[in-house]
Amino acid sequence: MGSHRSLSSIDLAAFLLARKLKAVLLSGDRHLQQLAVQNGVTTHGSVWILDELIRWEIIAPQKVAETLRKIIKQGARLPAEECNKRFELWG
Repeated sequence: MGSHRSLSSIDLAAFLLARKLKAVLLSGDRHLQQLAVQNGVTTHGSVWILDELIRWEIIAPQKVAETLRKIIKQGARLPAEECNKRFELWG
């Protein structure tokens, strides 16, 4: 773990806990996601959560698209290509 100096102690704790519990790690941090993948920990980001809300029919796709636009407008740095795909899907 010493080679992961770009990660905070909280990031590393989240990774270790997810690995120990065999849980999904939710993070948008590229370095943390890379560490997780290298160690067999399933990882997803914010857009995945929105996908799941739609998949489980918790929120209507149009409402999720509206929410995603608000999240981006507030300055969230999300993958533009993935967001654009969702806007096309969700309307």
